[in-house]
Amino acid sequence: MRYLHGTIGHGLLLRRNSPISLHAFSDVDWAGNQDDRTSTSAYVIFLGSNAISRCSRKQRSVARSSTEAEYRAVAHTASEVVWLSSLLSELLAPPNTSPTIYCDNIGATYLCSNPVFHSRMKHIAIDFHFVREKVQSGQLRVSHVSSADQLADSLTKPLSRTRFALLRSKIGVSEMPTILRGQINSKEVWNLEEEVTKVLEKGLAIGLNFNGRRKELLEIIARRKEVNDNRFQDLVRNLVQNHKDTVLLDN
Repeated sequence: MRYLHGTIGHGLLLRRNSPISLHAFSDVDWAGNQDDRTSTSAYVIFLGSNAISRCSRKQRSVARSSTEAEYRAVAHTASEVVWLSSLLSELLAPPNTSPTIYCDNIGATYLCSNPVFHSRMKHIAIDFHFVREKVQSGQLRVSHVSSADQLADSLTKPLSRTRFALLRSKIGVSEMPTILRGQINSKEVWNLEEEVTKVLEKGLAIGLNFNGRRKELLEIIARRKEVNDNRFQDLVRNLVQNHKDTVLLDN
């Protein structure tokens, strides 16, 4: 609850003109549940640079090894990726290349492309044959990625604040002002600045500080065409600088 309250102004950043290519990150916390020793698997799927699907859930049965747990997670991810690829094709926007699933377990990655079925993996035969069939037909690729670059890591287990914030930003979650994208002409920029200035002056007139008017400020900006992120930050920074002698900012 504390985290949700502290990130109420965060949103998912979606970029324009992103390439139509699917790739996913699949991860698992092997036997992380202390009660029943089940594993938690998770995935994040991207369309170009935009995260469009994510999931975190317990696996139904206990995995005998980390490779088995990771492979089950890959199979779960593959099902969603194949479905999304089919959906894009129906929308007449098929992916430019075969979707890629990134996994940080070398053993699981090897199993996905190995044509030999190992007897010790018989109990996950359905998952094995499903993923292998997709890989051999060229509909899917499974590649290894280092644990440091595993973006689904934050969905499987607790992390340090720094690590969690880094992965969260890479997935595309950021504070509300940073999701404003696009371009507008100079006249519209200055019209926006005039409206924001009016809001700040109104706040001063009734004794409210800048943060007290933040909600109204964002509502005004949201009704405008999207602005370039760097230009928007410069605009707000200039407004605050112009009013620093009169606007009381929260400490």
